[in-house]
Amino acid sequence: MKMALAPMFLSSAIATRSSITPVQKVLDMLGEMKAKGEKMLDAEKATFAKYTEWVDDQTKDFGFLEHLQVLETGLASCDQHQTNQFILLSLLTLGR
Repeated sequence: MKMALAPMFLSSAIATRSSITPVQKVLDMLGEMKAKGEKMLDAEKATFAKYTEWVDDQTKDFGFLEHLQVLETGLASCDQHQTNQFILLSLLTLGR
């Protein structure tokens, strides 16, 4: 009886193997790759969110934004003084 069941199981295993075509195998592999990629993307998004939060905390802790605003104000003031200097020099040279 056991000998009679063995060929039946063997034939069903062969039928199962032959029913999966190479194209189906590739599609299965692509589906697995997609799932793995989505999982990696979620992990990367979480890492980036943590990094972004850390940068914001560091910026606030060290006052980079305040210093940057002071620097920008100073640069704007320098630009204004250079413009005024150029205007005055132009007026002086025209008056000659």
